Amino acid sequence: MNIKHMLLAASFLLSFAACDQVDDNDRLVGPVDLPKDLERNVLVEDFTGQLCKNCPDAAEQIATMQQVFGKEHVIAVAIHGGQLSMQAAPPYGEGDEYGLATTQGMEYHTRWNATTWPIGMVDRTGGLALHPTWMPSVLQRLIQTPVVSLDMSANTYDATTREVGIHVKLTAKSAAVSGKLQVWLVESGIVGLQIMPSGQYNAAYEHNHVFRASVNDPYGDAVSLAADGDLTKDYTFTLDASWKPENMAVVAFVYNDADGVLQVIEQPIIENENH
Repeated sequence: MNIKHMLLAASFLLSFAACDQVDDNDRLVGPVDLPKDLERNVLVEDFTGQLCKNCPDAAEQIATMQQVFGKEHVIAVAIHGGQLSMQAAPPYGEGDEYGLATTQGMEYHTRWNATTWPIGMVDRTGGLALHPTWMPSVLQRLIQTPVVSLDMSANTYDATTREVGIHVKLTAKSAAVSGKLQVWLVESGIVGLQIMPSGQYNAAYEHNHVFRASVNDPYGDAVSLAADGDLTKDYTFTLDASWKPENMAVVAFVYNDADGVLQVIEQPIIENENH
């Protein structure tokens, strides 16, 4: 893959599609050289809803970024829970109209003051932003050197009990690191209702990287690492009977209020062709 040419094409398309929405200083210009072996991954939190007709455009933007930069480097989580969402069944949501929103997703919308959709955050820096600005923000974060590395290669899954064993290893790269470790579950390939940009309702729309649950504290567990130090955090979670483990993944990230997300990784629960 010629990353220079892909970035140049992505830059042109971004400017063309959003010339009235993106400030000149925020546009991605290229070609841009990226390291051959990227270490940095970027978290995109997409506040979305099934009754939001422009939200499929944000999902397309995420798909484009993952194609350009690699799915392993652009890790997206679609958080349903605002006024244009449909609520999920208990225990992960409440309400008569079952959908993809969860009680925790609603709380995240309130916490980050998401009141218009689609909108999102890139690595929790710069606050909420419209989706045409996500790509240049992602690039700016990708070229930074991470201060911590994460590993979840020792995760396990018991198909009989549906219990996921999550083992997150954190290693400080060169300096001391402090922040919070957040562990989420996401699911892709969910076919469900979505209003489209045309205003038509699509009952066969495929929803991806949908936030399902927080494995640990909804705002993370405090972690502190000495320079070149490491630690491991262990968690277990039993999957809801309606979730498909073959389409699910664990997303883990470390963040703090000053620097945003320091690093993020995604690990499928079951290794298959969908991941």
